[in-house]
Amino acid sequence: MTAVATRPDPAVQDPGGTAAAVDGTSRRWLGPWLLTVPAVAVLGFLVVAPFLVFTAYAFFVGGFYKVTPTFTLSNFSAALGHELTRQLTLNAVQIGVVTGLLSVVIGLPLAYLIRYRSGRWEYAWLGLVVFSMFTSYLVRIYAWRVILGKGGILPEALDLVGLGPQSGSLLFSKPTVVVALVHIFVPYVTLVAYAAFRNIPGDFMDLAADLGAGRIQRWHRVVLPLVAPAAASGFLYTFVLAASDYVTPQFLGGREGNMVGLLIAQQFSQFGNYPLGAATSILLLLLFMFAYGLTTLTLRVLGLNSVTIKG
Repeated sequence: MTAVATRPDPAVQDPGGTAAAVDGTSRRWLGPWLLTVPAVAVLGFLVVAPFLVFTAYAFFVGGFYKVTPTFTLSNFSAALGHELTRQLTLNAVQIGVVTGLLSVVIGLPLAYLIRYRSGRWEYAWLGLVVFSMFTSYLVRIYAWRVILGKGGILPEALDLVGLGPQSGSLLFSKPTVVVALVHIFVPYVTLVAYAAFRNIPGDFMDLAADLGAGRIQRWHRVVLPLVAPAAASGFLYTFVLAASDYVTPQFLGGREGNMVGLLIAQQFSQFGNYPLGAATSILLLLLFMFAYGLTTLTLRVLGLNSVTIKG
């Protein structure tokens, strides 16, 4: 007899198509990960890798445009022990906190008015807020130099009522820096708050009014609990950018309004001490992380971190 070789039937060996199912499942699992590879690669190359190098520099010995890869903690001790660094950091915290609070105090009611009181002009007013963000950063700073400088509109107006400054200028002080930064960041806070208000139906305000709540009660018991996370996000965003700014203090701050961001920039550009500049930057980053944790903890303690609208 002659033996006849036969191919095994796939349906008999794998009646349920298990192999095909596993292969399809792996492809569906692997597909989304492969799609994220370009974004992760770009993010790693442009953000993560420079940050790791930057962090490593903070633990190296530095000199005038010279970095020696020898481990040391002297950069952190020098940054923490220098009186100028502490004073400029304190200035940065003060200016950042005041700027953040004022931006929220102005931006929150402005977003409320645009959302609930503008009627058919809502998107027109919103467009003006967005359009104001297109103005150049430096143009705004120079505009405030003209307004607050010697012979400017505001000093001249104060002179008419006998309250003008002796120097004839309102420049080079902490309040000047705060005014300019608030003007720059209010539109951003307004947009964040407006996005939060979009999730709150207008009927909530009407219902609160029908139940006898006045304007202050509506804000205190209805509006603020629902937009607290957005307000906190706007505050942190403004605080971080304002406290780390180094351009505005150069043009408007003078000796009184300087901040630690300017000192960090000088460490890199003028003194060439990259490790000390990196260490100071990391300390500032840790300060920002502490502010984030403190704000988050405050919202959690007050029960405002998970307020949602149901129905």
